Amino acid sequence: MTQRVRDEILPVIPLGHSGTRHFFYFVRVTRQIVRLSSGAHTPASFLAMAMEPDWLNWPGVRLGQHGIDWSSLSEILMGECREKGIYDPDCARGRGAWRDGTDVVFHAGDTIYVNGEETQFDNFHSSEFRYVAAVKAMRPSNEAATAKDGEELISTLNTWGWDQTELAPRLVLGWIGCALICGALSWRPHMWITGTKGSGKSTLDDLISNLLGNLALHIQGNTTEPGLRQALNGDARPILFDEFEADNRTAAAVIDAARAAASDNSAVIAKGSSDGKPNLFRLRFSALFSGIIANVHREADRSRIVFLEIHAVERDEEQRRAFLEARKRFDTDFGGALLRRMLDALNSRRFDDTLAKFRIAIRLLGGDERKADVFGQLLAAHHVLTSDDNINEMEARPLAALISKLDEGEPSDEDACISHLLGYRLKVEREYDRTIGEWILFALEYDIHSPPRDAVLAELERHGIKKDGSSIKIANHVTGIKRVFYGTRWADGGHWRIIRRLPDAQPGGNAWFAGEQSKCTVVPITSLIPPADYLYPPDE
Repeated sequence: MTQRVRDEILPVIPLGHSGTRHFFYFVRVTRQIVRLSSGAHTPASFLAMAMEPDWLNWPGVRLGQHGIDWSSLSEILMGECREKGIYDPDCARGRGAWRDGTDVVFHAGDTIYVNGEETQFDNFHSSEFRYVAAVKAMRPSNEAATAKDGEELISTLNTWGWDQTELAPRLVLGWIGCALICGALSWRPHMWITGTKGSGKSTLDDLISNLLGNLALHIQGNTTEPGLRQALNGDARPILFDEFEADNRTAAAVIDAARAAASDNSAVIAKGSSDGKPNLFRLRFSALFSGIIANVHREADRSRIVFLEIHAVERDEEQRRAFLEARKRFDTDFGGALLRRMLDALNSRRFDDTLAKFRIAIRLLGGDERKADVFGQLLAAHHVLTSDDNINEMEARPLAALISKLDEGEPSDEDACISHLLGYRLKVEREYDRTIGEWILFALEYDIHSPPRDAVLAELERHGIKKDGSSIKIANHVTGIKRVFYGTRWADGGHWRIIRRLPDAQPGGNAWFAGEQSKCTVVPITSLIPPADYLYPPDE
């Protein structure tokens, strides 16, 4: 009997254990995960999970004088949990969008959608994850929103008084798109919108809330981190924080949770338990904070949050009426259509491809890796919601260039140093004017509209940059590199100490750079620009 067939006939599925005291089971009828202590393996607990006849499906179950030998069954169940090993709570999936191997799964509480098709739980067998039943949530519409629908929403969002008029409405729409599928993203962007009384901030919150429906979790500003964690309970959802002020210890813990939730690569959160073993949690959510001020000072937090501000706008009676009429359309049904479009973009990989182009554009225009993570997601979601066309890197640049106008706080010293280096402009053959980042990309043979490659490599070398296989050698002291960093805080050779902080950077010994010898630092190209998976061949 295979594991899959066996799981289909057993009333519960042993999942594993945490230490010696707690054991975890997936209950097939309720689709819930139950944790039992060793002492709670009692007939009452077993009958709460399944009826007595169902337990007879267990191989080797013993019958006593009065029916099932529950003591023996208890030993069997705990033994199987021990064989499974330590239980990973990350394998329990609640509501929201998820990637499951090559499949895109949307969990709507009482049903799931696999690659866009509504599917009964029992008809989808994940090799690794268990989809836990929950209260019915918003689900994708049968018909996807159109690009025109997305543009109409942009037009409405543009009626608020944004400080960043050209970019802000697009970022807000991008956040809405990302929030709908946040569990399926490798990076989940957060947004903080500030505005004084009369700015329309509450009205904007209402519009976004209507679009997200009950998929979103609404949190008051005084919520604690444990309360937030319990409210999520394994879901991957957008969270709307109303009137949130990050000026106390409780709020700081919530910000810490948001930082952990931003990336799948973030460390899990460990909380103590009564048996001395830590309970591990991984949070997945995209947060929208709303308040009068955004009192966030730590760079690790500021770099994960997009800060936008709105101010009051005077509207005449006709404008006010048109505004209110436009808002009526953007309800949960409209949000379901947006969700369908985002899921379709995931299934077709159009979102992933679009994200790759924006990441390249942001990095080559001097943005650091974190900026590419955060804004790349937002701009990609905006594009797939407002356009049916694929985008190339050149088309992505105008929007990517606008993000430099946003105030995001000071970047880390190494990110700032690399951003300066990649954004420094070089002329080749007195005709072609591009950034160092663009010339490096050209050296990787991903651009065909440029001068001879030898000329590019020679000009880079004169500026202390030499391609070496899959790495770049950056001179510590040559005339050209001094020129690049002249007038900066990394002048006179200070750059190389900072660059060596990058992942996998290391001393490279002596090397020649256009007739000048210097010690150098060797940096993998993937530490400077997006990895090769994001790059596309020249014939696209």
